[in-house]
Amino acid sequence: MISNQGKGKSRNSNSGGGKGGGKGWKSDGNGGKGGKGGASEKGGGKPHNNNRRYQNNKNQNNQGKSVYNEYVDLKAIEARIALGDVDTGEEINNSSNAFQTLFFGKIRINPRSRKNAFVTCKPLTGVSQPPLPCDVFIEGENERNRALDGDLVAVELLPVSEWAAGSSVSVSESSGDVSVALGALSIAQVEEEEEDPLWRPLFKPTKSPETTEPKEMLCTAGEVAKKGQLQPKGRVVGIIKANHRTSIDGILAPLNRVPDGSCLPLNEKWMVLQPSDKRYPYTLVSRIDIPPEVLANPSAHSATLWIIDLDSEWAISSKLPRARIQSLRRLGEVGDIATEHEALARSYGVDHGHFSEQVLECANSFQNDNKPANKGEWTIPEEEIAKRKDFRNHRIFTIDPTTAKDLDDALHITLMDDGTVEVGVHIADVSHFVQDGSALDEEAQRRATSVYLVHGVIPMLPSVLCEDLCSLNPAVDRLAFSCVWRMTRDGALAPNVPIWFGKSVIRSCAKLDYDTAQRIIDKVIPSSPKQDEVSDADWEYKRRPEGWSMGQVIGDVLLMHEVGMARRQRRFSSNACLVSPLAGSQKRNSQSGGALSLHKTKLCFRRDDLGNPTKVFSYPIKDSNRLVEEYMLIANFLVAQKLVLNCQAKAMLRSHPQPVEQGLSSLQSLFEKLFKASPDSDSSTIGFDSTSAGSLHASLVQLKELFPSNTAVYEACMTILTHPMKPAVYVAAGTKPSEEWRHYALNIPYYTHFTSPIRRYPDIVVHRLLHAIVCDERSTSASMVKEGESMVSKMWSEDQIASCAVRCNEMKEAAKGASERSDHVYLCVLLKKSPVVAEAVVIGVGPKSYTLQIPSLGIEHRACVDDIDGVDSVQHDEASESLTITRSAQSSETSWTSLQLRIFCKIKVKVSCRTKPPLDVAVDLLSFVEESPLAHLDSLLKGKVSQTSNGRAEDGPSLRVNKDAGDRVIRHALSKS
Repeated sequence: MISNQGKGKSRNSNSGGGKGGGKGWKSDGNGGKGGKGGASEKGGGKPHNNNRRYQNNKNQNNQGKSVYNEYVDLKAIEARIALGDVDTGEEINNSSNAFQTLFFGKIRINPRSRKNAFVTCKPLTGVSQPPLPCDVFIEGENERNRALDGDLVAVELLPVSEWAAGSSVSVSESSGDVSVALGALSIAQVEEEEEDPLWRPLFKPTKSPETTEPKEMLCTAGEVAKKGQLQPKGRVVGIIKANHRTSIDGILAPLNRVPDGSCLPLNEKWMVLQPSDKRYPYTLVSRIDIPPEVLANPSAHSATLWIIDLDSEWAISSKLPRARIQSLRRLGEVGDIATEHEALARSYGVDHGHFSEQVLECANSFQNDNKPANKGEWTIPEEEIAKRKDFRNHRIFTIDPTTAKDLDDALHITLMDDGTVEVGVHIADVSHFVQDGSALDEEAQRRATSVYLVHGVIPMLPSVLCEDLCSLNPAVDRLAFSCVWRMTRDGALAPNVPIWFGKSVIRSCAKLDYDTAQRIIDKVIPSSPKQDEVSDADWEYKRRPEGWSMGQVIGDVLLMHEVGMARRQRRFSSNACLVSPLAGSQKRNSQSGGALSLHKTKLCFRRDDLGNPTKVFSYPIKDSNRLVEEYMLIANFLVAQKLVLNCQAKAMLRSHPQPVEQGLSSLQSLFEKLFKASPDSDSSTIGFDSTSAGSLHASLVQLKELFPSNTAVYEACMTILTHPMKPAVYVAAGTKPSEEWRHYALNIPYYTHFTSPIRRYPDIVVHRLLHAIVCDERSTSASMVKEGESMVSKMWSEDQIASCAVRCNEMKEAAKGASERSDHVYLCVLLKKSPVVAEAVVIGVGPKSYTLQIPSLGIEHRACVDDIDGVDSVQHDEASESLTITRSAQSSETSWTSLQLRIFCKIKVKVSCRTKPPLDVAVDLLSFVEESPLAHLDSLLKGKVSQTSNGRAEDGPSLRVNKDAGDRVIRHALSKS
């Protein structure tokens, strides 16, 4: 059997790494406001080793002495924040370090180095933008002061002299309007925007009348940081709200090494839980909670996975936190699939368990006569059908993954007499069944999302709904919420044609899967076949249409493909002018087209009858997938537009913020050098442009064309570009200025989620809002609405929408983490049995560490030179971003004695599973495959230097390579989504 992890999930790329290098802004690669430099992994050292015993045992009790500082009084912090007094405004005198600021925000801990953390400071009262241009860097466990990942903390900035070595910035230099650019990017000036036929937005986000760009509202400290290109360092002085996970899984180990077969000494009162999630600290477990068999022989249980609950109190005299008494539970053995998944479900807070009887009673109440019926036997009451538009005479069908059971979207397309096409997107009407305030609704809101794991799904709704009553299964009547619009065949929205929204009843005629649809597109299946002319292998009999011919459905798929692909081409065709920094201004349409897509390999696993992985492969994205995506994007956009025009502040939107500007700046010179390194590069080569999503996409397309035979370089560049990207989030429209509703990657002014209510709670909220709007419009046309009595006004308040958005963001992040760890578990189990030899691309180097991308497995791996046996010397060259490793002898599996790792070079590696817990991937360097394309640039530069020294004229302009910190690839550090 094949597991494809459900449908519709996007996989954001994670980055890994240690402390950033050189002067610049550090970032955890998690979409926080990090910034320049760092990716050379300078100072990265050896990643934290979970197998090392915690040696500093003296601090565990410390005889009452304080290891950490007392927290500042919470009421005092709250009072200062309530007054907006988070920046004293005192002048900054670098000689006396007179500097005192207090901010607050969510703390994120680097999962590759738990000693480093980052805080994105929240905006001041009444201001939409953060007061600092980058994250506050918290270095070391003492400065973090017992705060755990996810906590809302109060952070106090350290003196400016500690922000960055050798930096000095005076107040006079930093006061006033700061407009210093961190890295020159190629910018094409925009004159006048033309009409956008691709989306035809009806709502224009407002901007400040003084400027076309939002003005930064930096505090004094923020101005200093930006002016001096510094990253503020700080310390945690209080926890405003504990928001961390309380359950942690890991392995138990003695505090001090105990010989194999020996018992834990009687004077050892504690053992330590070494967490699987490296963002969380080693945790003390009391001897009295540890089973006798473990005390008798700790080494015999070193591969056992345990879970504990953290004690709510962490004393300032204890270096490590403690587990709550009697909370230690044995889960099973490390590497056992069931055990690992129980651990990840509990750790990420998605162990929802079975639905309660009260919830199931709500779900079953919609069955006929309140009695459970066999699947497909439920009938819609006639009075409900009478309230809806009837689309049962339309040729509607679904296209989903082969294994999908929750079919929440269906499509129809009709060629009209005027040459346009009518497109209908019909979404399962989940809000009809999940009534606001019911037990079912409360449980759905608590779960917020379905969690897709390799071997199954943890659903948001009971199966009777997500697989039957709500699922748009073929040959049965189903309730839907429909969005119908007109398009031209070149993919544009037809002008002056109203869009129809409303509740409906549909009857899907066929349940296509992506593979069948692709065979139709590829003409493997003929356009007008007879039943016996198409084999079951090409089109399964159970997936063939009822009530319509195969030829009619084939015609619809082909028309959908024609229109959808024409639109997709326009959507990714940026009209932005890609020019060099020295070029003049040019006119462009910044709204039309210009989308960006950075895909990460999505892993799938083939499993045997026992559920064990036997093969891993990447999930193929085909035109059939893209076809469905295009129409879902349009529906989501049109619904978002309807919400912002009618619900104003209550609109539930899906916002994608702009990437970290300084993170993109730090990549500028690296990518420029890569463009120049191509043998096919000439004066017509545009180069790297990061001014917009569209220009980034165009840069990547050109990069792919310059290295047609080296797809690994293109894939590595896409991976590197994901690092400064921020995650998309749900927001209540009223909590953000309208220009911040924008979806950066799609390059549209607003967006929402409407198309997957079976697996996403925000979609249910959107359905309710949309239904209220539609009802109000009908009542208004009938003059039945009195002032203040509209359905929209009776919906949730803006604060309720905002609170729901926060919850959904948290659970989406947790679900993403659980899904990725599920992939990791299955991959490690497979690699333990069958190691893989593969090609890897170097995407980061440091003095003693390096980061590899392994495209065939969809993983990034950061390793340390210390993990390689027999190393004699290590040489790190910052100028060329290379790391040369030398050893005296070859190993049994490798043939090299000297190996140079440089950005974009290819290395053959062996990928296996670690032999010791915790469960993780191990990568061995086998041999050199191909040098970095940047080596070609070195040759060009050496040739030009030689020509100049001989007094000969150079051919064309000289190539200059900037060797400052901005040249280095952005430092890798995993955190969230």
